[in-house]
Amino acid sequence: MTPVRLSICIPTYNFGKFIGDAIKSVQGQYVASTDIVILDGGSTDGTREVVESYQAKCPYIQYHFQSFKGGIDADLARSVELAQGDYCWLLSADDALVDGALERIHRELDTGCDVYLCNRVLCDISLKPERSQSWLRGESPDFEMNLGDDAALFRHFGRAVSVGALFSYMSTIIFKRSSWALTEQAPEMMGTNYSHVHRLFSMRGFNGRMKYLAAPLVLCRSGNDSFMGLGVTGRYLIDMRGFDVAAHMIFPHDARLRSKFKDVVNREHRWTNWVWLRSVIKDEAEWAKVLHELKSYGYGTLTIFAIERFAKSPLYAFLHALRKLTSRILSWMNRERLE
Repeated sequence: MTPVRLSICIPTYNFGKFIGDAIKSVQGQYVASTDIVILDGGSTDGTREVVESYQAKCPYIQYHFQSFKGGIDADLARSVELAQGDYCWLLSADDALVDGALERIHRELDTGCDVYLCNRVLCDISLKPERSQSWLRGESPDFEMNLGDDAALFRHFGRAVSVGALFSYMSTIIFKRSSWALTEQAPEMMGTNYSHVHRLFSMRGFNGRMKYLAAPLVLCRSGNDSFMGLGVTGRYLIDMRGFDVAAHMIFPHDARLRSKFKDVVNREHRWTNWVWLRSVIKDEAEWAKVLHELKSYGYGTLTIFAIERFAKSPLYAFLHALRKLTSRILSWMNRERLE
């Protein structure tokens, strides 16, 4: 048998209506020495039947079913444990690979980096492309970076416009399995949904190398956020709490890098997000949870006061409606351009 060079690792739970697209995106551009490892965390929908229908045509698919939902932190790590490839590409079951992505990554693996981070294409619920998204500000060529180089990491955080640059978005991450094995799963990170962020940055300990790939290699399906079951407040708190814990775990003795890391979260969730959230939260106890996190991200009393007043003003309601209309128009224009 050909040794496996790259394992596509797909932890899933009740994504039977989407996982076929993820599998087809690999099948349609299959490269030898690639396999697919699917860990099903106890799905109760038709996930098993969908996967088994593809297994008949794709012998490189490994399907593992467990009777319980372990959560993304545990199930992601377990899918990597089950993999045999020299490298693992994490792929959400509701996303898909861009055409040519597999061939591109197989070429990149010759550079021997510990982690590869690519960009993505944002799509609608049917996986129809709308626009490309880059994790960094401005035009950026591919580059390599030593994760143990504090100055380089500081510059990277300064250029980041999204938490995707912090390894938050699993489908854009490929890493060397032996390097992952040198890191540990911190108990403090379990349940945050960002345990993998801590593990990847832990490669700083042996000067792990990251390569940034400017090309968008993943199709990201929108309108299907599985964490929205926690409610609007809960969804926002995932990022605020998870990255706060990660920042202290990754940079326990470097307040400067820790602050720069958390600045990226502030760019992802700008003050306008908090104005909107305040406008929809009526329960003061719920808002108090948000306030607690905002203060840990540097929001002062005057800024919070301004957010609360603006959220309740008629002007904000008008501007918010105008912004939604503009966003729809821009999405339509981008979709036309991509087609």
